[in-house]
Amino acid sequence: MDTSEKEKIDNLREFVTSLPQLTNMVTTHHFAGGMYLRKVWRAAGTLVCGREHLTEHFFMCMSGQIIVYMAGNNVTLYPGDIISCPIGSIKITYSPVDSIGANVFKTNKTDLAELEAELLVDEPGCMYDFDNKVKDLQLNEQKLKELIL
Repeated sequence: MDTSEKEKIDNLREFVTSLPQLTNMVTTHHFAGGMYLRKVWRAAGTLVCGREHLTEHFFMCMSGQIIVYMAGNNVTLYPGDIISCPIGSIKITYSPVDSIGANVFKTNKTDLAELEAELLVDEPGCMYDFDNKVKDLQLNEQKLKELIL
């Protein structure tokens, strides 16, 4: 990823961090034969700034509509659409309607902490855990108040 692309993503993350954080994404984890599927339901209007991935994987729209920005390109996915995501990819997704997106990875791990370490770059400033729960909602609310006041 080139520097200007990284700067765009960092600027978007900084902006999104200043907004109220979602607490209603539903993440489920599925395992079969050396594969791991991470499925995320998101409400209409949800913007997700993903983390950098350490492995090649698939991303698919299972329901709704998901607009994906990755590597300088936009693609709109509808149910059944699948894209391949290379090592180092960072996906920014927007769902104009309630949607379900899923990542599929090749791995034999089933422990969520081990999966996170294997699949994603560690980003200490990331506001969500691997289950898409806000890490510290009170801290985020305080940061939001500091940015607004």
